[in-house]
Amino acid sequence: TLGGKQTDFSELKATITSILEDNKIRSPRRLATVFRSLKALNEKFSHAVPPEMPSTLPDDFFTCCTKCLSCGAKCTLTAKHQQENIPHQCPEQCLYNKELDNEILKCLQCHRNGHDTVVHGKLTAANDTLVQGIIKYMWSGFVIECPKHGEIYRSRQFWYGNNEPKDKTHTEITHVWPGDSNSRRTSDVTPRKVVELLRSAGSCLVAPKKMLTEMVADQIAPTYWASNKDVHECSSCKLQFGLEYSKHHCRVCGYIFCDTCTTHRAVVPLLETTTPERVCDQCFRKLQSHTLSLIFQTNDANSQRTNSLDSEISDNDSTINPTSYSIPMSRRFLELVKNNVAPVVYDYPIEVIKEHTRPSYWRPDSECHHCFICKHSFNNTTHRLHHCRKCGEGVCDKCSPNKRIVPERDWMTPERVCKSCDQMIDD
Repeated sequence: TLGGKQTDFSELKATITSILEDNKIRSPRRLATVFRSLKALNEKFSHAVPPEMPSTLPDDFFTCCTKCLSCGAKCTLTAKHQQENIPHQCPEQCLYNKELDNEILKCLQCHRNGHDTVVHGKLTAANDTLVQGIIKYMWSGFVIECPKHGEIYRSRQFWYGNNEPKDKTHTEITHVWPGDSNSRRTSDVTPRKVVELLRSAGSCLVAPKKMLTEMVADQIAPTYWASNKDVHECSSCKLQFGLEYSKHHCRVCGYIFCDTCTTHRAVVPLLETTTPERVCDQCFRKLQSHTLSLIFQTNDANSQRTNSLDSEISDNDSTINPTSYSIPMSRRFLELVKNNVAPVVYDYPIEVIKEHTRPSYWRPDSECHHCFICKHSFNNTTHRLHHCRKCGEGVCDKCSPNKRIVPERDWMTPERVCKSCDQMIDD
């Protein structure tokens, strides 16, 4: 006291408080962190400083520099907190971004009870079958379910006077951090279930369709092509075709291969065309090295096949019947329709439907170039692209052999999961 008056430290206290709460440059440090930092500096400079010395300051002395993609606010945690599996945090209120869609819904009853349960709109309820759920959706609209309180909202529950989703849910705007997965936002998988149901129903027609297609193809095939009905495995990798894999003819040798063994396209001089045609790997190497030999020897009018694919016949000992390598006009017309009309009429709509029914947590097909686990490149035969129903990553057949129930993703029946997620479920 001075002159009998008590000293007023309120202004000093307010200044110190404002400085300590200022997190724009750094996050507040605990006293133990400040002590360790001063101790490390004292030990570092108590002797001669070498030319190069790594930093001895603890990691929690520095602030995480990651910023929210929506509002630009910085994370208030210490550096390298993600190594301890601690997510980014920021107490500031975030701003809504339509592109990032960072608005989430929480069950209102759970929120009032002190629990945060994230909910979302779906076409069908969890306890309904696919057909039953679609019928309910057509009559009563979409549904919002809570794991604890069940069905909490229907968009067309009554003829008139229906509530809004905000009347039954609590809306929050969340921060979006770089590299943050969208696993926190659940996606409705009902459209994908419908596509897979139609695909499984259409699989009953695969056998007669393939038999009819091969029969027509044999009728209009060139004479030196192998017959589809006589070949059941790839001539190179010995892959069994069955009903799952397609057969392809090499335009040079005429043997049947799988799609993986006929990825090359080359101009075949014997066909007298400048358009690149499908060839197998062995014939492609011969065409590239300019050592392509004759594969067939015309012993009769029907151009019987020779005994070996690798036999090379010199020009002086063989004669070529030009008609044996001619492609019938009917076959050319079929390939013209298949290569130009089919991608527009069939393939393009299928790709559009697959993309629009893809759950949001699935990685897009355009970004899946190799298996997420084994890193093997995808193809149309032995390493086809599949999506894990739990993590949404693109994996191959060998890395996703098991099927499990994934209730947190609304897959109530056993579905394909990768080895990593399968092990995680067991643990």
